[in-house]
Amino acid sequence: MAPATWSFVSLEPCFAMPHPNTKLFLPAQSWIGRPLPELAQALAEGSVSSEELTKAYLARIAEHDRACCAFIHVTAEFALAQARNCDAALADGRVLGPLH
Repeated sequence: MAPATWSFVSLEPCFAMPHPNTKLFLPAQSWIGRPLPELAQALAEGSVSSEELTKAYLARIAEHDRACCAFIHVTAEFALAQARNCDAALADGRVLGPLH
């Protein structure tokens, strides 16, 4: 798995809360398990891309599926292509749905 990259760095103590208008850019892996409304907001704000989220979830599937056997077949390349299409549409101003 590729190392996480950060787009936002804070030098404030870890207990300090960021200003409410501050966009937090987290590594895509840290979006795993977040509530869907939060993911939708992050996508709309550009804090994370569809491709980044897809890669994070594909990595999670690869990490855990041998133990739980939840997937018969993972179409990773198709999922990434769809995510790139969604990101391109969003860049063109076309919103395809709440998780776009």
